Amino acid sequence: MKRLMILSLIAVLAGCSGKIVTYEQADCKSGCEGIPFFRLVQVKEQYIQDKILNKEGEMLRYAGGDKSNGCFAVQVTETKLIPAAHESYIRYEAGWLETSKFSVDLKDNGSLAKVGADSTPGLKMAVDAVSTLATAYGAVKSADKSKPAIQLPYCNAGRVPVIEG
Repeated sequence: MKRLMILSLIAVLAGCSGKIVTYEQADCKSGCEGIPFFRLVQVKEQYIQDKILNKEGEMLRYAGGDKSNGCFAVQVTETKLIPAAHESYIRYEAGWLETSKFSVDLKDNGSLAKVGADSTPGLKMAVDAVSTLATAYGAVKSADKSKPAIQLPYCNAGRVPVIEG
């Protein structure tokens, strides 16, 4: 019963680790905490491709031109990722007894480039220590019921035969 209680305690305590949280500006009830950034949203942009340019940007062909310099106009749909109109926030919520360092790098447009979290879970170390003690306690408890800890050799094990002759 004690073993089950210890294992349950370890399982509950192990689940108390930190996490990265993001939320929208609209979700802030009493001020926003964290680092502001802009999420990237997908948009479709449509336009008419009506000319062909060379490497220098000079026009080679255009819609409505004749046989030597003309081309047919084409409707193009591009899908792009652009920063959203409203800010979002990102932060690290440390777990119980956890120490952490949280870092965020932003691109020029305000979107996330890199997110890092380096934590030292004090609770995890405590859980590991309790787990080690529980395992050691179980080993000692089971050793009490088994053979003696010191195994003696057989009495004839040290005899060396003597060959005469």
